[in-house]
Amino acid sequence: MAINTTVEMFGLENVYTGIQRHIRSFSGPKLSDVALAGAEKARELIVAEMAIPKSGRQYVNRPDLPNRSAAKNEFPAIQTRELADNMKASKMLSRPGLGMAKLETTSQQAWWQEFGFTTKDGGFHIHPFMRPGVDKNRGEIKDAMMAKMEAIR
Repeated sequence: MAINTTVEMFGLENVYTGIQRHIRSFSGPKLSDVALAGAEKARELIVAEMAIPKSGRQYVNRPDLPNRSAAKNEFPAIQTRELADNMKASKMLSRPGLGMAKLETTSQQAWWQEFGFTTKDGGFHIHPFMRPGVDKNRGEIKDAMMAKMEAIR
């Protein structure tokens, strides 16, 4: 994301002063609010994708898996809400001109899905959903961040 600024130049001192004023007007905490809006939007959109009915296997003898599972290129199905409920967006430390937020999970199941795991028979299974969720929804995430930036101006 870029912040476009117009500067009328009468000399390098005026340019430097204008840039510093611009940076101060968007302090780290304000920019962290913008980043947090993006992380929260990413979470919202990923959970919405997970809530869509899936086309994978239905495990009839598994009461802990009440919904049809996800097929290969689908977001995971919501079975126990563990994946959805453990994704959290939060602010990170910031400094002038830099704001950061993160979308993270504490779910072991999410780690296995996102980064893969090896089974006892040597098979490797991976079903990432957080990174593809951000990639798929990049435009809506950016729009949420731009709306937040406009609101704090």
